[in-house]
Amino acid sequence: MRIALAVVTLIWLACQIGSVSAEPEAYTEPRWLVRPQAELFSLMYPADALVQRVEGRVILDCLTRPAQRVECGIVSETPNTWRFGEAAVAMSRSFRLAPATRAGREVLGTSLRIPIAFRAWVEAPDEELELPAWEAAPNAEDVRAAWGDAARLGGRARGVLSCLVKDDRGLDCQLVRETPENLGVGVAALALASAFAVAEGSAAFVEEHRTARFILPINFGFASQFEPVGVGHEGLGPIDGPPPPQEVIDAIYPAAARAQGVDGTVGLTCTLRSVPPAQCEIENEQPTGWGFGLAAVEAFEQVLSAPDDSPFMPGDQVRFDVQFTARRRP
Repeated sequence: MRIALAVVTLIWLACQIGSVSAEPEAYTEPRWLVRPQAELFSLMYPADALVQRVEGRVILDCLTRPAQRVECGIVSETPNTWRFGEAAVAMSRSFRLAPATRAGREVLGTSLRIPIAFRAWVEAPDEELELPAWEAAPNAEDVRAAWGDAARLGGRARGVLSCLVKDDRGLDCQLVRETPENLGVGVAALALASAFAVAEGSAAFVEEHRTARFILPINFGFASQFEPVGVGHEGLGPIDGPPPPQEVIDAIYPAAARAQGVDGTVGLTCTLRSVPPAQCEIENEQPTGWGFGLAAVEAFEQVLSAPDDSPFMPGDQVRFDVQFTARRRP
């Protein structure tokens, strides 16, 4: 499954320049010489916030310094737990502005307010979950705190919520499923639901889901880039896996079937464990008697798992359709 790529769009609002007592005709304001390119902001976007589709807004207070540079501090940061302010300050080191002048001379130390908006547009992954961009969301530390004592026991868990969007763009959620049960996962997931707010830019999502529920999976104990929202797998029913590449098919093709030019299809559903082997079952096999199903089971069980650095957890299921096509020579 592909991790969705993102393009970061900056919104540069009008800079509010500190008051200066010089007469207008004798004073020129600071002006941009080089604005940072989008690629730089994309690199600096906090990684966990980017993959979780959390947007941010920062206001910097910057003073002009020698060599066309500025020295910036954070005035405000929303949300304040995803390191947007830290990213904005780091990016400000690349700002280049001509300082203010008075009577033709540079005036250093002029104050500027620079608002920056981090907005992530994501390319749809192969398995798309219907999730918006978030104006506010709990981070990985919030998730661990919500799970409480159970989090210290280790392991991973998932609470699946069914939610509506309220008028203030917050969420009204109900628990659908908790895995595993009886560890407080559902209670923790519901407690975290109040920390979410849909981004203003996701207007179509807000309008649709005022009345139509959507699924919000919250992960516990996963790598930080998969917390709190399970962007890869909702945890309800099997997920469709990609078709295996042809070189895999060639390697496991039953010899007798290949020799006779027999094609085959196999449908598998595999239950993942933390390490291989997975447990795969044949849902359908055509034709039978040629070993297509057994070959697919043995191959997939040996490689499939749900490691800690994946969006899956033990017990998740993946469905595969395997197509065996003999390559006949003319």
